[in-house]
Amino acid sequence: MNTALILHNISDAKHCVKNNLYKGNFLFSTHSSVDVYLKEVYGLECQCLSKFLSSEEVINYKKFSSDKVDKILSFLDDKVSPVINSQFDLEMKYFVPLYSYFGKYQYSGYIYFIESLKKIIKIYDLKKVTFYENIFNHFFNVSTSMGYFASLIQQSLSTSIICYRKKNEFEFLKKTIIRVKRLRNLRLLKEKLVNDLILKKRFKQFLKKRKTILLSEPLYDLNFLKDALSNYNILFYPQNSLYPVGFQGKKSITTGENYFQKLDLEKAFQEPIDQIFIKEIKEDFSRNIGDYINAIDLLREVNKKYPIILGIWGNPPIGKTKALVFEYLKSKGIKILGAQHGAVIGNALEPWHFDSDFKRCNYFISYGFTENDLKRLYPNIKLDPKILPFGKVTTIRSNKSKKSIDILFPLNTVVSIFEGGMIRISPDRHTERQIRLLEYLNSLKKLKVYIKPVAYVNYENCSVLPVLRRLKNLKVVYGKTLMEFLEKYNPKVVIIEFPSTPLYEVLHLDTEIFLMDDYIHPFEEKALKEVQRRVHYSESTEEIISKIDLFLKGKIKPKRDDTFYYHYVHKKNPKENIIKFIESLIEN
Repeated sequence: MNTALILHNISDAKHCVKNNLYKGNFLFSTHSSVDVYLKEVYGLECQCLSKFLSSEEVINYKKFSSDKVDKILSFLDDKVSPVINSQFDLEMKYFVPLYSYFGKYQYSGYIYFIESLKKIIKIYDLKKVTFYENIFNHFFNVSTSMGYFASLIQQSLSTSIICYRKKNEFEFLKKTIIRVKRLRNLRLLKEKLVNDLILKKRFKQFLKKRKTILLSEPLYDLNFLKDALSNYNILFYPQNSLYPVGFQGKKSITTGENYFQKLDLEKAFQEPIDQIFIKEIKEDFSRNIGDYINAIDLLREVNKKYPIILGIWGNPPIGKTKALVFEYLKSKGIKILGAQHGAVIGNALEPWHFDSDFKRCNYFISYGFTENDLKRLYPNIKLDPKILPFGKVTTIRSNKSKKSIDILFPLNTVVSIFEGGMIRISPDRHTERQIRLLEYLNSLKKLKVYIKPVAYVNYENCSVLPVLRRLKNLKVVYGKTLMEFLEKYNPKVVIIEFPSTPLYEVLHLDTEIFLMDDYIHPFEEKALKEVQRRVHYSESTEEIISKIDLFLKGKIKPKRDDTFYYHYVHKKNPKENIIKFIESLIEN
């Protein structure tokens, strides 16, 4: 048998089984959920392509992708941005703000896919590979399909594409998920309608005597500013909106020019993946630049009438209109305030945070990390914003009637290698961790063990759904965020599968925390020492299981050292200090 079949999702897996295509083929996937589904439901072996790349290769390809994307976008900004600026009387960059972050996800996904394909072709001496069709439009608005990548495989290899009408798969959780989503969506819709009425009434009343601040959703930890800044004109951009509340742009501007026509990009970047990436940039940019320019034109008019003195974001503006809104502010010398929006920023190595966060503001509100912490992490990278360690704003509301449980295991998402799955622990190893831990927890029959998948759980973000169905001793809670869960339950033990936001949400609890490592984003040395004084830290699944066992038998002492918590998460009066800083910034 020297033929292989590449699947991407559960729908592909069902189609494969229904049509007996698994017979005579090695099965491989780009999402570990396919492997779990085929194994649990049909007893078929399938391997995620991420399995064939070592940790060192993943890290090296990530750096290679980052460097290549930086070169391509800088080239485009040097050649194209001056032409656009001249046409519309602007002074901005376009390509770096729009594509520097998501572009690295897109490019690296292609690298991981091609390099892992090369591995399996060699290992299994493949003569033919059949791909299920896939459209690579998760990050960009593009039409790139699997056919292009089939053409990159060795010329001596036969390839083919399977196309059929796909559908979303909920499988055994269909009723539960739909019910939870309906209830949740109704609540969110009600909140949104009330919120929108308040926003439209408040943010439409602009007064010339007031100073103007630009706020952009999602504000996340900074959501309280919508009420706290009531003495200012608020130019408020809702999520996924081209225009601020109370303003409407003109019809989409037709730029009337092919900005890429005179560029010899193929000569400048000759690698096949470079060329497909550039093709996607051109396609996405050309499709959207009219709307972008229209949005900036409106912002320019508002700025003339009501001069903007400050821009604020809570989640970074890493793509589409919001990226260029803040780039426009930057081009006009208007200060920008950003804020931390999750864990492992400032204490674990991840240079792409410069693309998402640090290069998009002048001031950055951290939960606790300082400029010195960043200098230890990135000694060779220039740090632009001033770091303000004001603390994490959102906290869990107290509830005296919490239900006590023994163990909580909140599951992190597992996604496709094309959607960022390789930017942390690779999908195959991540899923393997989850299954091993779930099976161990299922064996603890006398304990109350709760599993909490992500709130909007499906096969695209949770690879172990069929395993949860099989393990009967676990209580699975769907449709809640971790903070919502912790408002009702008090766990004695919490398991965190790698450093991430859930760690920050449980550090303050009187609970035992068992944490596994992330070899892609390792802790900085000082941060690791501090966190190990609070959590039971492990580098393998067997090690963490052994430590949990010892703790349950009373052979490991509890850990309650709060050094890491007070350094990287908690500070006194974060809301008050944020408001004071904004007011002092505006006054000066």
